[in-house]
Amino acid sequence: MRFVLDYTVSMRWLLRDGVLEDQTYAERVLTSLFTNEAWVPSSWWIDMTNVISKSEQNNLISQVESEHFLRLMGPLPINERLIPGPQLLRTTLDLTRQNGLSTERAVYLGLAMLENVPLASSDTQLCGIANQLGIERYNS
Repeated sequence: MRFVLDYTVSMRWLLRDGVLEDQTYAERVLTSLFTNEAWVPSSWWIDMTNVISKSEQNNLISQVESEHFLRLMGPLPINERLIPGPQLLRTTLDLTRQNGLSTERAVYLGLAMLENVPLASSDTQLCGIANQLGIERYNS
């Protein structure tokens, strides 16, 4: 099965923060990658880099922990899914206008909509909007 992976889930693999329910969900998603494939928009890499660097700057994690995490991430089946720019731009822009989402969050939902696959996210608002639009939350 393929699904769109929101960085809010993947960052819990490193930071191990948030409520227990979100952490448990993130761990189930990670385990599911042994048999499933995650798709991410190109912005996922930037989102991940931003959270990792800010977490290091705020002494939440060390550079050694970050490097270890990056080595573990390497073999996971997480692949950038390229959608023609104008198509993804239009979909993302429509989602931001209609739902008050930031572009950072809307791009994940837009990719799930365009590919018609579930969305793995810990973002409650994003999951609620996805549900209203008929996009399932990924359940491993």
